[in-house]
Amino acid sequence: MDEKIRLDIGCGAKKRKGYIGLDFVDHTVLYPKGEFVTADIDKVGIPFPENSVTRIFSHESMEHFKRFEFVMDEVVRVCKNNAIVEIIVPHNVSDGAFYEKHYTFFRVKSFQGEYELESLPYKVEKVKILFWKKPGWLFFPNYLWEFLFNLHPRVLDFYHKTGLKFLFPAWSFYYKLRIKK
Repeated sequence: MDEKIRLDIGCGAKKRKGYIGLDFVDHTVLYPKGEFVTADIDKVGIPFPENSVTRIFSHESMEHFKRFEFVMDEVVRVCKNNAIVEIIVPHNVSDGAFYEKHYTFFRVKSFQGEYELESLPYKVEKVKILFWKKPGWLFFPNYLWEFLFNLHPRVLDFYHKTGLKFLFPAWSFYYKLRIKK
């Protein structure tokens, strides 16, 4: 039977259900044995064998890596062919992008490799912008902005090229990648 390994990179104390948590801060006391691994992947990589992971999720952790390219190489290394990688990072104009421990900034085409599209080891399946929606009643218009600006990739591109991103700043980017091997 083929075991499905799913990783939640940089999960902290809130790991996604059904995933193995991976963080440089030790949270093993919070999780049952085998559901959490402590590792500084920015320095030593992801402590899993090649082609062993079927899915990766990372929520607001990729911007913390000083060696982002190394970490992405590690993501590709451990993933099986057609593995899904979901990444949520702060939008490049949001306040959340400019914390002191953030080393990488993201934009709408960050994972699209504009210059080497054919050589990328993954395919971008989806890019969305996400607006801050908590508490929901106060930020109700953000549901509308998120819906409108994510209708089509051209609308999302228009949002970024025309400066609407400064008038209606999004909070995060959501990227869905499929690993190609």
